[in-house]
Amino acid sequence: MVMRNTDPTCSIPSPRSNAMVAKDAAFHTTGRRFGFTLVELMIAVTIVAVLTTIGAYAYGRIVRRSRINQAVTFFAAVAGAQTAYYSTYGQYCSQAPLPPQENDYDPPKTAIRAGATAWSNPDPLWQHCGIRLPSNTWFQYVMTAGTPQNNCLNPPDVARDGKSAVQVPACSSIANGTFWYYVVGRADQDGDGFMSAFGSSSTMTDTHWSIEGIELE
Repeated sequence: MVMRNTDPTCSIPSPRSNAMVAKDAAFHTTGRRFGFTLVELMIAVTIVAVLTTIGAYAYGRIVRRSRINQAVTFFAAVAGAQTAYYSTYGQYCSQAPLPPQENDYDPPKTAIRAGATAWSNPDPLWQHCGIRLPSNTWFQYVMTAGTPQNNCLNPPDVARDGKSAVQVPACSSIANGTFWYYVVGRADQDGDGFMSAFGSSSTMTDTHWSIEGIELE
């Protein structure tokens, strides 16, 4: 005999779907709700921020290195041209007087401040020295030369960090009483108002010196 429920205060629960049963089982199995907590979200955001910072720093180093390589390549071109010039004339070629002045750097500072610029109107003495110039440059360059009767003189000192002057050590590898030349390149590589300077000379044909943090005035 089938028993019927005649009590109106008592109801029989409706059957649950398989999806609801599975979800309930997952909740009791894991002991947690679906989604992320605020702490987890903050940790994820922090990790992403750190990785972004590291990536930006690494990218900046790669960009600066590629620009430095342009200067090093130019120094190598200068070395080759100076060697040929010396073989022909018995002395090295000069693009600027001794000692060079601020306005002897080429291209002008105003052209190079914003970054790479077309070297469209170079000093004709570069060509006289047999030096092939890049079509675009991140750097200002200056080059001078001397004989055994001319002691080497550095380019003008420049402000460092806006406080003290720093010497551009162009003559650091040159011995007096010899034929010599040096070439200096400088640029504000990251737009912060401070330049890096690089240089090479007749005794540094396969290397160069560098200084950083020179204020771009």
